[in-house]
Amino acid sequence: MVCISLWWLPVFLAGWWHGWDGTLFQEGVFFSKASMVTFGGAYAVLPYVAQQAVETHSWLTAPQMLVDGLAFAETTPGPLIMVLQHVGFMGGWHQPGWLNPLVAATLGALLTTWVTFVPSADRNGRNHRTPVAGAPINQTAFHGKFSGKDCVACCSLSADWDAVAEYTTK
Repeated sequence: MVCISLWWLPVFLAGWWHGWDGTLFQEGVFFSKASMVTFGGAYAVLPYVAQQAVETHSWLTAPQMLVDGLAFAETTPGPLIMVLQHVGFMGGWHQPGWLNPLVAATLGALLTTWVTFVPSADRNGRNHRTPVAGAPINQTAFHGKFSGKDCVACCSLSADWDAVAEYTTK
């Protein structure tokens, strides 16, 4: 319960402070869902995020997503999943509400990063390489070690992760 509270506290604070219809709260909810329902890392989640961010939420334009976000991320070192931070920044910038655009953009990027990575951290605060709910399975497949109690994401999923880990390591 502590894990879930820490994960959602900034999202609810953003909603209370900036408004439940505000961009910050909407980003927090959207990226929380994206981190929990996708398996397979950045290449699995980015098409969904791109479509929703551009077409549904209008946080950024298609060229901003494809050229500025995805293309830039592919050409620089570091995890590709950080494109989500770009989307969060641009969402806050384009729809700041009553906030200064730079403040809203910075908070959007921070909140997006928080809700994307916290569910994939283990109880020691280490982040798995794949910041999505599928991280436990990926870690098991590549490293052969997994405990169903180690992943914060497991707090909110009703699956027998030890059985999944046993199945994937055979």
